Amino acid sequence: MHSQSMSINLIANQTHLKFRAAKFLNLCLLVITGTWNAISAPENVEKNADGLLIHLGQAQVQLAPVNTSALRLSVALDGQPKAAPSVFLADTNSNGSMAWQEIKADGMVGIRTAAGELLMNPINGQWALKNAEGKVLIPRHAIGNFISPTESSSISLTLGWKKHQPLYVYGCGNGVNALQQSHATTGVGNGVAVIPYYWSDAGYAVLAVTTNDNRPAHWLGAANGKSVTWIFAGTTADLYLMPAATLKDAAKGYAQLTGRTPVPPRWTFGYLQSRWGWANRDYIEYTLAQFLKYKIPVDAFIYDFEWYTVKPDYALSPRGASGFSDFGWNTNLFPNAAEQIKNYQAQGVHFVGIRKPRMGNANTLAMIRQKHWDLPHDTGKEKFQSRDLNFANPELRDWYASQMTGLLEAGIDGWWDDEGEATFTTYYYWNLAEKEALADYKPDMRLWTLNRAFSPGLQRLGAAAWTGDIRSSWTVLSNTPTSLLNWSLAGLPYETCDIGGFVGNPSPEMLSRWMEAGAFFPVMRSHSEFEETPRFPWLYGPDALKAIRKAIQLRYRLIPYYYSVAHETFESGVPLMRPLLMEFPDDPKVTNLSDEWLMGSSLLAAPVLQPGGGRTVYLPDDRWYAFESNVPLKGKQTIKVNAGLDEIPLYVRSGTILPLGPAIQHTSQLPGGPLELEIYPGKDAAFTLVQDDGETTGYLKGQVLSTIFRWNDKAGQLSWTTEGNYSGNDVFKNLHVIIFDPHGKLEANSMLTPTGSLTVHSMNQMALPTAKTVHADTLQWVVANSGVMKFEYYLPKGYDARDSKRWPLMLFLHGAGERGDDVGQVAKHGPLKLINEGQDLPFIIVAPQCPSGQLWKSDSLLQLLDHVTKTFKVDQSRVYLVGLSMGGYAAWNLGLCYPEKFAAVVPISGGGDLLDIILVNPEHANALKTLPVWAFHGAKDPVVPLNESQRTVDFLRAYGDHEVKLTIYPEAKHDAWTQTFDNPEVFTWLLQHERTNTLTNP
Repeated sequence: MHSQSMSINLIANQTHLKFRAAKFLNLCLLVITGTWNAISAPENVEKNADGLLIHLGQAQVQLAPVNTSALRLSVALDGQPKAAPSVFLADTNSNGSMAWQEIKADGMVGIRTAAGELLMNPINGQWALKNAEGKVLIPRHAIGNFISPTESSSISLTLGWKKHQPLYVYGCGNGVNALQQSHATTGVGNGVAVIPYYWSDAGYAVLAVTTNDNRPAHWLGAANGKSVTWIFAGTTADLYLMPAATLKDAAKGYAQLTGRTPVPPRWTFGYLQSRWGWANRDYIEYTLAQFLKYKIPVDAFIYDFEWYTVKPDYALSPRGASGFSDFGWNTNLFPNAAEQIKNYQAQGVHFVGIRKPRMGNANTLAMIRQKHWDLPHDTGKEKFQSRDLNFANPELRDWYASQMTGLLEAGIDGWWDDEGEATFTTYYYWNLAEKEALADYKPDMRLWTLNRAFSPGLQRLGAAAWTGDIRSSWTVLSNTPTSLLNWSLAGLPYETCDIGGFVGNPSPEMLSRWMEAGAFFPVMRSHSEFEETPRFPWLYGPDALKAIRKAIQLRYRLIPYYYSVAHETFESGVPLMRPLLMEFPDDPKVTNLSDEWLMGSSLLAAPVLQPGGGRTVYLPDDRWYAFESNVPLKGKQTIKVNAGLDEIPLYVRSGTILPLGPAIQHTSQLPGGPLELEIYPGKDAAFTLVQDDGETTGYLKGQVLSTIFRWNDKAGQLSWTTEGNYSGNDVFKNLHVIIFDPHGKLEANSMLTPTGSLTVHSMNQMALPTAKTVHADTLQWVVANSGVMKFEYYLPKGYDARDSKRWPLMLFLHGAGERGDDVGQVAKHGPLKLINEGQDLPFIIVAPQCPSGQLWKSDSLLQLLDHVTKTFKVDQSRVYLVGLSMGGYAAWNLGLCYPEKFAAVVPISGGGDLLDIILVNPEHANALKTLPVWAFHGAKDPVVPLNESQRTVDFLRAYGDHEVKLTIYPEAKHDAWTQTFDNPEVFTWLLQHERTNTLTNP
């Protein structure tokens, strides 16, 4: 950090200026020393309801409160200063209700608010800024010269810089390819937005406002690095000063000053496919079919000129053309627009259409010019800008909104606003017209637009922006994150680019890497010029298709996280896409780092941005995990990675709860399955999952459901509570928890009830509920050689982990129909079904789930059995094996190959593998001779013939002198288990058997 000083030069530029020495105030740097002594306010200081008014020569200065984050310094050369009306500012700032206190100290007067202190010496114009704790942010410095105003006047405000410190600030926009900026020329262009704002690491942010928003102030850094100068057009200047120790504080203050960003529609967090060159209806529907065929998620098609006109309007004269369609449909693409759009929306694909800020129809243009609704002809640089509309005119906006009604009625979901750079505020007023149109037709729906630039305040209308007509190159790809991060810091949280480049054709590798990076942009949208290959993933070869599909699918899994952070952005102003500096302000290595970034506070994306797959990744000071890995990585180090084409370097902070959704084709399918909650342990964690209807403004009225998850790392406990009353069909109802513990990955399933908790410790010390656990719950256990095995468990009444009593264990193996990822299926049949029906069984019951497409593996089951007997209070002399169908086969084979593990075996509708019996390990032979077996089978079983059980029973009866029974149900088919488990004698028979010479756990 370093301190700064500020001076303000007020200069009236006019011809034949005559300077009088008596009217000059010396510009000198004053160092603050000594104590602050109370003074009496001089006659040139007035106190009023708005703040303090100070008369300095021919100028007047106002020190005024704004809100809890900002103060205002206003200067006027021609009258009393006051806050200039500006669309940059939210309406909540000028309500006159902000509490403030007049202060006097060390020859200065000023105001004190919750934000800080703004002070000025009323005699010589020196002024200073402090934060709420009294720390000096802008040291005392002279304000400048005052000379009579003229029409060509301007005001210059100079901020001094401490010697030997680099001159840079943050948050101005994307005028340069770096986070740190030493100058900024305010303005908008093709994919460029530079705003009159910045944050300094001296601990404050500043927004400059002029009397004309289309002539915004700008600033320059001195060549010698000793000062920054703000330049205002006109005879008044407003500086909004926000004490802010960090970039995060600055984002919050800026949002409070300029307006909060609404939560975008949920579908805009999916993948958006854009192109110039949609040929016709068949082409659109073929493309949609390909997305479905290749299982590539998509939530919108974005259409260029061709949706409403056959030819673009670039060649039109300033008068326009007769019959040109400005608000109609190109029937080659949309012969029945409303029906088509409804059909596409039913398949999850929304409609976004391009708009231009001008008209092409000659009759419409004549009417607009007659009413003076157009911009001056010399406003823009392009020929087509001579037909631009003046959206700042409310009458024009009313007319424009009325023309949009038919398009909205047809079902258009969003607007793509292009080429609106004729004035600094065109996009703002244009979006205002679109917002008013939507409010007239669908007042409760959220507006979403995509714009090629922006000015302060646009974000509060529901706007996103993209970086314009970029070229397809590795250089542009590698520079894109910097532009997007600079826009995030400039107060526009939702931004994107033409993934793949607008001009030129990327290689399959380049498009894959661009898409992978795009999965971690606030908006994921690809686009291309009409002569280029569309950025359809299947057009770039099988390897690229695989990589791109994987990246888009990951994007969709992250939507619950992104959408919840979007609500955080709405509430606080902190953007979704963040430079590392925003979360790690004390790390000098991240001050200008922009080729890796954070999504939210915890997810570090470091996609490959150069050919070859290799890159370095810097991990800031914390403990990290590679995404979905349980191997911790230390921070404050740079690592080298070499990522395959379908791999994205992605890292998660220790102490993170990361909510993920299931694999879906489009957001309309949410919830689509259980909420997956990934926990990266090492620290306590908390996360608020926010759910709402995803499309209306109901969330502004409290129609949300917030689930607050908390992870107690020491206790290994996840708990949650809920707030709000939203209960739509898209709300998650089930929870699948994964803990990436360094000792092994653990899992647990639960209903997502209004309140709840799960306790899952490290594998070395897994703790389960103590007393009165009489229901099925779920965990996951890592099998060393076989990946992950999920299981449900049941603890009988009276079970207490603190008690010395040990309990019999039943290992239950399900059939082929219950394989998969939904571990609750293991309770479809068998003992856990009885438990769910209200019966009590005096066993610890463990029911693992076999993965899809696999068979039971003996080594995995034995590892699980060993783990369970060490975890629970198990009597190892009474371990019973029960299985049905495919599980019946496994019960036969596991019991026959490892008879010393079990006190008794019950195979149902399964058959034994005689080869396993013949080759039985000699060390198991004695145990096999005494293993009790009671088999069950249906006489009419069409799946597993009865003789499968019969021959195994016959073999065992001949092999040893022990109890081997076979019960045959004469009329039963493959389902012999229903009758078996309805017979309580089965459980009584199991409990009658006990193994001898069995070691028990201490």
